[in-house]
Amino acid sequence: MFTAILPSRPEITLRSHLRALRRDLGLAVTQTAFLLTFLAPQATSMMDAIGRTLFRLFVSRRNLLQWVTAAQAKLVFRLTFPSAYRRMWGSVVIAALGAAVIIRVRPENGWLSAPFLTLWALSPAIAVWISRSPDSAGRLALSTGDQRALRLVARRTWRYFEPS
Repeated sequence: MFTAILPSRPEITLRSHLRALRRDLGLAVTQTAFLLTFLAPQATSMMDAIGRTLFRLFVSRRNLLQWVTAAQAKLVFRLTFPSAYRRMWGSVVIAALGAAVIIRVRPENGWLSAPFLTLWALSPAIAVWISRSPDSAGRLALSTGDQRALRLVARRTWRYFEPS
């Protein structure tokens, strides 16, 4: 973000640069918010992977090369609120444990930790919310010319990947 403060080329107008800077700042803030929101689920996922790996290496000595493709994982997991909370239950546990520790050790700091703990507890719901397609996705009206152009692009793309 800091590298974008100064214009990269001298011919860019100030208005255009400020508009791009505002857009970049909005993107950086959004990405930071998502990183913070999904910090606890990512931590629990990594702890699970490390625990499984250590168990398989030192205890069971089985399934050492077991992995699931993204396509297989997508078929198994349907994104609904209950399934998201089942899959991301660790983030809710981390939020609850964090709240318990804060209340027990430093209750006066509760206001500081509350936004993070709330984000972590709501992260499964936020994951479902950001994964939904927009309402207008299935109802886009295309002109006949646009439909033909898209069909032509699709055919050319398909033809490129077809075996000769």
